[in-house]
Amino acid sequence: YFDSNEIGLFTWDDLCEEKRLDPQGPYGKYPDVNYYGLPDIKETLLLYKKDHRWEDDINGFTWKKLFTTYNEDGEFKYKDAIIYILKRLVNRSIGFNSLPDGLSIHSAPNLCDEAKKHIIIRLPSGQNGTGVSDYIPKLKKLLEDNNVFDDREILEVYKDGNLGNIKEIINEDKKQTITLTCTKYLTGTDIPKWGSVIFLSPIGNSIKLYEQIVGRIKRPSEGKINCGVF
Repeated sequence: YFDSNEIGLFTWDDLCEEKRLDPQGPYGKYPDVNYYGLPDIKETLLLYKKDHRWEDDINGFTWKKLFTTYNEDGEFKYKDAIIYILKRLVNRSIGFNSLPDGLSIHSAPNLCDEAKKHIIIRLPSGQNGTGVSDYIPKLKKLLEDNNVFDDREILEVYKDGNLGNIKEIINEDKKQTITLTCTKYLTGTDIPKWGSVIFLSPIGNSIKLYEQIVGRIKRPSEGKINCGVF
């Protein structure tokens, strides 16, 4: 055991202060953390709230509803909204002018290119009998079938046992990736090349979980001078 005078608390804030005071020191390799809102998301969601298929739902739009509601054929009821929103979030441009989309992470000011290569999308938990193990595989297939993420590899995370494969794919860095997950591997997992996390789920009241999730992208990695929280 240690005496009280032998115990110290060194927080992320302390690390950032040490980095500021000595950029060439041992903590200089850690990326800065850039926080972003999604500037066009409010208008996009308002548009979809007007969708006649949602008019009888007193709760209107929720991320859970978007990903866990199926039609009579077992397909996503709101697949057009899923495709539209996720395509805009991650891809580099939209339309014929090839200008960066305001909803795209590629429009995020000062975010380094390395932080845009391997992205976590934090998805909501399930509801009404539809769990993450039901909808995440369906979501991956929908995105692949519609070429939503261009040339990115989509990694699905909803069960134990595939962490080694995910690490190998990301560490090889042959293709850019999107990792779809709810909470699996978002605490304690060490994959330094993860560069950004997009929250498509309410953060809730758990600051501890939020800090754990953001901690996945704070790992130092060559060329990653900052990381992005959306």
